[in-house]
Amino acid sequence: MKEKKSSFSSNCNKEVNEVNVCLATEEKKENPILCHLMAACSSFSKVRRTLAYILRFTQNARKINMKKGTITAQELQISEKYLFKLCQDSLDLSRFEEKLLPRTDQDGLQRAHGRLEEIRSLSEEMRNPIILPRNHPLVKLLLQHLHDKRRHCGYKSLMHEARKRFWIIGLRNCGTNFVGSQGYLNEIMKNWDNARIQSVLTEEFSCDFKWLWNVPHASHQNGVVESLIKSVRQAFNVTCKSQAFMAEQWSTFLAEISYVINSRPLYPSSDGVWESPPVTPNDILLGQHNSPPQPTPEDRINPRDLLRCTQNRIVDFWKCWLKYFAPNLLPRNKWFRKRDNVQVGDLVLELDPKHKRCQWKMALITEVRPGIDGLVRKVRMKTQTEEYDRPIHKLCLIATREELDAD
Repeated sequence: MKEKKSSFSSNCNKEVNEVNVCLATEEKKENPILCHLMAACSSFSKVRRTLAYILRFTQNARKINMKKGTITAQELQISEKYLFKLCQDSLDLSRFEEKLLPRTDQDGLQRAHGRLEEIRSLSEEMRNPIILPRNHPLVKLLLQHLHDKRRHCGYKSLMHEARKRFWIIGLRNCGTNFVGSQGYLNEIMKNWDNARIQSVLTEEFSCDFKWLWNVPHASHQNGVVESLIKSVRQAFNVTCKSQAFMAEQWSTFLAEISYVINSRPLYPSSDGVWESPPVTPNDILLGQHNSPPQPTPEDRINPRDLLRCTQNRIVDFWKCWLKYFAPNLLPRNKWFRKRDNVQVGDLVLELDPKHKRCQWKMALITEVRPGIDGLVRKVRMKTQTEEYDRPIHKLCLIATREELDAD
């Protein structure tokens, strides 16, 4: 399989290089043929197919690998890659060098690199997506093409579909606030003992109790909370968009996924890491409670068995929710600045979709293995029952050694 792929890539390079004489332009200037295609073609498919015919005509005129008949899938792929190369001519990648780590692949395309590099469970195109500018006419046609391909999906689904292969610079979501739910919150708070709540907060924590609304269209100011909301929305959309649930099923499903999301560990609950479970949002929201049962998922079930159908959908949500963290890790954002390495004695959380839902594996780092640049990318860690190696992109820091010692 690798030999076929290598042969195909070399053929792509050869055929594209052979027509560069006809289509080459000065750097940073729009290609006249691309401009004409944008004006003459109303869809990405037409642009791609038309350029494929142009490339074939050029080859046939020069009697190089002459072809006839309908355009093949290989010719369409060559045409598509050449379009993306022309599109990238308008990019100043030096502005994004530290965030996306752009590198040129064997086909001459600029691809993003980052912390997803070693996650082999993701496709190569998702780990190293093609970098494209947001405002280029070709990219707008591409997004329209993906929108139609996904049967006029919503914005979030379109972003996820695009990020399977592309990193479109500047493509993001515009957030809103939740002021519209204020009436609902006021209704719920009628039965609260606000005086007692304020008294406890004042005496125990020296703080006030009040609601602060986000600034409209500034969801990024909500930090990690907004990232959590985003991952839940994406997983919810994938697993439930076309699901026909009865009211009772929806009630069960929403209650269980709320429990799943709020079961994530926040901090150790005692000096001995393994003595008792860590503190979770569920502990704060529900107090002392018992975890809901987790039936074993089944591949084939009777649709009339409403409970089993709902439980299987909850398992799908769990796996999908963890998966949606991955694309959000690619843009390094503030992480391109050097941070403190993890160290021996730090408490970390291992993220693995293969774990059962609500099963979060915590571990203490027993050994760090820095690279030649001094940065730690691999560690050895010890759980309550075993010890093994893991890359740091699979881990989430819960508490540093100093914090644990101070407690």
